[in-house]
Amino acid sequence: MKYSDQSPNVHRYPKVYQPDIHPFPQRPSPAPDPSMFIKSAQLSQSLLADAQKVVKQMASSKSFSQKIMTAAQDSKQSEITEMIKKVGLTTVPKIRITPDGIRMDFDSKIEESPGDTHVIILLRWHTF
Repeated sequence: MKYSDQSPNVHRYPKVYQPDIHPFPQRPSPAPDPSMFIKSAQLSQSLLADAQKVVKQMASSKSFSQKIMTAAQDSKQSEITEMIKKVGLTTVPKIRITPDGIRMDFDSKIEESPGDTHVIILLRWHTF
């Protein structure tokens, strides 16, 4: 039986159905309070300064970079952390090494909020 052959009792819906776009009234958003945003930006400045110290050391010292890479190949994460601490940082990053590079996560907790401020640096030394 074809669609057109059906009995006239078959209910057909209109071709266009437009439900209410906003069936419930929207609540107004609270006024923006930039205090946490400003604190996060201020914390990120010190994290960026620490990240810059590490990256500058890696960019300017071939022996430092080679030691980092050798320790990474040998999976000596604690040795890498100690080398990076010696650069003179106020915030020591969480370090993750991979076969093709290093990830440094500088984070700073904001006391009055569960959120964190992060600066993440990914550096590669190999392409697979």
